[in-house]
Amino acid sequence: TSISQFKNDFKIHDGDFVFLFAGKFIEKKNPLLLIDAFSELAKYQQHVRLLLVGNGVLEPIIRKKIAELSEDIANRISVLPFQDQPSMKIIYRLANYFVLSSKGPAETWGLSVNEALTSGTPVIASDKCGCSVDLIKEGENGFLFQSGNPESLIDKMNKSFAIVTGK
Repeated sequence: TSISQFKNDFKIHDGDFVFLFAGKFIEKKNPLLLIDAFSELAKYQQHVRLLLVGNGVLEPIIRKKIAELSEDIANRISVLPFQDQPSMKIIYRLANYFVLSSKGPAETWGLSVNEALTSGTPVIASDKCGCSVDLIKEGENGFLFQSGNPESLIDKMNKSFAIVTGK
């Protein structure tokens, strides 16, 4: 599978800005916060997309939350099942920014941040990710946001969008 195939499969158009979450759909990874932040951002940024890759106990809640959003915003969120490493390498490169919205406890490192950065994809990570202080250089290869604070995450998502698009 190629980047263009993934773009086709998930109706991602040239000019779309893609945020990516990849990991377990569990409380400590806090994907629900990311959906909330994305849905606010998507109200005034028409060309943003969100890919959620993984599985876990929160999947039914994630799908319900997406279904409750406006059709316009819900259609810009895709949920993919767990992917193998070759597919993930393509998905990381497809994304403009990787987001790890963890709230802990015990988010000891956050290996997906390494994977995203190795793929050349900058990262937005919460200050609860163990690796964030060591790997993320604010404004260069990503941003840190205050865990559990949707406004902080939206601010960093806006900044990342502005850097890439000039808007």
